[in-house]
Amino acid sequence: MPNEPLVMKIDGKEYKFSFPGYQVHLDSEDEIRKLRRKECLRMIQEYAAVANDAELEDLRMAILSMFDNVLRNVIVSFADVVQWINSPSGTSFMLWKNLLTHHPEMEQEEVLDIYYKMTTEQRLQVRLLGEPDEKKTE
Repeated sequence: MPNEPLVMKIDGKEYKFSFPGYQVHLDSEDEIRKLRRKECLRMIQEYAAVANDAELEDLRMAILSMFDNVLRNVIVSFADVVQWINSPSGTSFMLWKNLLTHHPEMEQEEVLDIYYKMTTEQRLQVRLLGEPDEKKTE
């Protein structure tokens, strides 16, 4: 049953994992947008480091506003989400979302430690949460 948690012991501690629902894909889109904004801000800050006079500062603010507007409204494709979910930060995010239902106190930063203590079989079981049963047996 998709609503029953997957219970497993990792490094002597019991954890319960549940499929977070398809809202997680929307949450992933938001995370990708945040990462894109951070990258643009980093590029702008690098530029701003050499822009010391008032004219360049005005230009920097205009660019910042433009990038923020563009990135806030950017479409994140399903392929972008899948690619990101398969990255280390995306995998950590998904694992965190799987844990939140039963461990609401869990911080996203704690998840990487749990991930590295999991066996390959445990990681696969968590990845398959929410998949139709026929995929779980393939």
